[in-house]
Formats: sequence, C-alpha cells, structure tokens
Amino acid sequence: NDNNDAEPKTPTARRNLNTSVFEVANLDAEAGPGEDEKEGRMITELHRIQGLLGSVLKKTTSITTPSRPTMGNASSAQNTPNRDEEVELLRSQLKEQEVATSLRKADSSFLQSQVQEKDALLQEVSKILDAVEKRQVELEKANARMRRELTEKNATIEFQSKHIEQLMGGTGTHAAAGKDD
Repeated sequence: NDNNDAEPKTPTARRNLNTSVFEVANLDAEAGPGEDEKEGRMITELHRIQGLLGSVLKKTTSITTPSRPTMGNASSAQNTPNRDEEVELLRSQLKEQEVATSLRKADSSFLQSQVQEKDALLQEVSKILDAVEKRQVELEKANARMRRELTEKNATIEFQSKHIEQLMGGTGTHAAAGKDD
C-alpha cells in the first residue's frame, strides 16, 4: 500500500458476490480527531445506499423470477418511484462527481504543462542572463583597459605638449626678440 499513502484512506463499500449484502471496509487503521464523526456519516450514507442497491438488486432478480403480488410487494411497489428517483439522483450526483474529477484532472494537467513551460522559460532566461553577465565582465575589462590606455596617451600627449611648448618657447622667444630689434 505504499503507493496509496499519498491518497486519503476512506471507508469503502465492497460487494460480497455470494450474497446481496454490501460490506463496509474501513481502510483507516488509526482515525484522527474528527474522523470518527465523518466516518460515521459515511457509514450511514453507505448503509442507505446499500439499502437502495439491495432493493434494485431485488427488483432485477424479481424480474427474472415471477412472483405473486402480496401486501409486502404492494408496499414495495409504492416505494419504488421514490427509490427510483433516489437512484437517479445518486446516478446524477455520481456523474457530476465524475465530471468534476475529470475537470480537476484536466486543470491539473494544464497547470502542470504551464509550470513546465515557465520552468523552460526560466532556464532560457537564466542562460541569457549568464551570457549577458559574462559579456558585461568582458566589456568592463575592455573598458578598464581602454581607460588605462587613454590615461597613458593623455599623459604622453601632455608631456609632448609641454616639450613642444618648451621648444617653441625657446624658438618663439628668439623670434620675438629678433623682431623687436
């Protein structure tokens, strides 16, 4: 029963094929608080359904074996429409539950596929972010290298400008002095 551990265990009805009696099997070895009341209601409902199914079974077996009408059968015939209504009601409720279960399964499948799509998108975004981060590191290194080179070039230009000024200053002073004469 390891694979049933994830599902809640509830009382179930099972039919003894040798008789027309339905037996209630309690799958909960240890009921938690509040479970006794719920279990009691479920057992009561199962007994009610057992009676209905027993009457349906009697009705189907009485169809194959003709019997004489008696007072007991007459009162049973009066209850048949009510029981038929109740059986139909139970069938419709069962159908509704099957539809609801089917919808829940479909919703679950849809949501699972949505989660898988989002996981795939997140992995793709993660890869893109990793690539962007690597590129950013490369660009920052290149930027730092270019700044160093720019600083070095500016220093070289400044040095050469001063040197040119010194050279021009010496020549420019002589030229200016010669013009004044």
